[in-house]
Amino acid sequence: MVAQSSRLATGAFLIIALHGQFQPDARAEGTAGCGLNSWETRPPLVNTWLRDIAYDATSGFVAVGDYGQLLTSIDGESWTLREQPVSIGFARVRRVDGRYIAMGRQFGAGPMADSWSAVLWTSSDGLAWTPRYEVTNTVVNGVASGNGMFVAIAIETGSSGVATSRSLVSIDGVQWIVSGTIAESWMYDIAFGNGIFVAVGGSRIMASDDGATWVETPVPGVQALQAVGFHLGQFIAVGDRGTILTSPDGLEWTARVSGTTALLTGIAAGGGQLAVAGSAGTVLTSHNAVDWVSRVDSRLDLRGLAYGADSFVAVGKYGTVYQSGGISACSGPRLTLTRGLQSRLDLTGQVGARHRIEYSDQLGGTWQLLLEIASLPESPYEIIDPTDSPTGQRFYRAIQLP
Repeated sequence: MVAQSSRLATGAFLIIALHGQFQPDARAEGTAGCGLNSWETRPPLVNTWLRDIAYDATSGFVAVGDYGQLLTSIDGESWTLREQPVSIGFARVRRVDGRYIAMGRQFGAGPMADSWSAVLWTSSDGLAWTPRYEVTNTVVNGVASGNGMFVAIAIETGSSGVATSRSLVSIDGVQWIVSGTIAESWMYDIAFGNGIFVAVGGSRIMASDDGATWVETPVPGVQALQAVGFHLGQFIAVGDRGTILTSPDGLEWTARVSGTTALLTGIAAGGGQLAVAGSAGTVLTSHNAVDWVSRVDSRLDLRGLAYGADSFVAVGKYGTVYQSGGISACSGPRLTLTRGLQSRLDLTGQVGARHRIEYSDQLGGTWQLLLEIASLPESPYEIIDPTDSPTGQRFYRAIQLP
């Protein structure tokens, strides 16, 4: 498969995809000026793990990690270190309902030297933080908001060493109470969408509509799940060995082909794109949560991912901060081609916009009109090419016109 892209004129995007003689399908994902293939490393301010990152349009990015590391940035390019006590290990940070929530645990906070206590801090600006929940031998790991409440995961470790994940519930984000048991094991993340909370951890996916009563849902495969989000109208769960699962309702899940065996731990969405990040510097993106494209291979493990300032920012090992180029130019049309008795093209583009579909039987040859669509009625939109190519290959391009 050969794919090229270029901009024809203001507001007109071009994608070229090759339907070859020996290829069952071909797919074009590129768009002119799209920053998904252009990532830059920001100078590290710390040499420890950064575990997660969140974004707010007013206050910018907040990244957290081991040994109390907390960094802020307005644009993802210039960062300021705002250290907290080194006894704190931050696991997650989220921007939820107008506030940042940083979570994890603080070591040596209990009566025993090897004990720890929960960390659940809130901040309106990422600068001034207030502790909200401190319970011994408890780790807070993930938070979501929906149905008029906040729900976080609190992992309690009893005297026997057995871990139990509880749902930690708050109405105002200030007072938090344990409301139910999620699972008798570690759960790593939680998300809300379509009226339901979904928590993931290991080979388990748990669902609840009230944050108190949880039911287990069937999971395709047995790979350990690390993170879950709700984006583009569906849940996305990721984990070990490149696992990506999607679900419209949090109850029935479908395994997707990621094209990687890396551990995936971070999820973010923005600019019409969905991205996941993980070990070995892996970053994958998709416009539909089904078809995934590899974007980065930095070799340094990544953990957290956020979208903001028209870019994706990933953080990870040795204080790594990677930032993509601009995403706003990534919304041009896409073609998916399926080989059969006739070539079927699925055009993904802006509904209501004018599109022109053209083809050529040789690279650098003359483009010929296949179809002009005055107003795209739906996306994706099916197009059939009933003709054969005398060269055994055919290039197609989709142009969105002003």
